[in-house]
Amino acid sequence: MGAMADAGREAVLLTGDLGGVIACASCANQPPESPERRPLAIVAVPNDEFKIARSEAAAAQAETFDLERIDLAPSAASTPQDRTLVLLRACYEAVARGATSLTWPDQLESPEPGAWPDLDELALCVDRALLVGRLVSLDSPPHGIQEFRVETPYIDLTDRQLAELAMDLAVPVELCWWWREGASGSGEAGRLYRRWTRVLREVGWASTVA
Repeated sequence: MGAMADAGREAVLLTGDLGGVIACASCANQPPESPERRPLAIVAVPNDEFKIARSEAAAAQAETFDLERIDLAPSAASTPQDRTLVLLRACYEAVARGATSLTWPDQLESPEPGAWPDLDELALCVDRALLVGRLVSLDSPPHGIQEFRVETPYIDLTDRQLAELAMDLAVPVELCWWWREGASGSGEAGRLYRRWTRVLREVGWASTVA
């Protein structure tokens, strides 16, 4: 591959989760050199019972941090093949708009609090990101981009490490999709609310939202 274009935009794949808020905040901490290089938010939520909550949360994250937003139609994400296809589509949307990289802000949930994620699953995710980036790079030169990267900065972090990063960046946790119904709800929203508020409080977080 040739040298990577030196003036590309950043893109972030958003599903409404905590990693997405952190990725948006990271982009906002590095202002673009021109409006044309404004960071790009690719909203790609799974087509499940939470798709509306996820889409609204992802849109709020992009708006809060002034990212240009592109909404993809909700897609199946129940199998590894589904996730690969969603990631691939998001990357092609990013390249078409001048991005040279896409942050995939997923974080693998550990089997137990404080434990490291499953190493086999971690390796699959890293390989998926690497290979999708290489595949998209084959088709990116017509867009003036010689090399495209898929970055996975949070994939191997524990819950505590991700919470500490959220604290460092002072991200608005209430922008996560599970926030609105999680405090009093059951099911997946309630589970994620309890999971994240517990570990966030352990690292010194205190909610400012009633």
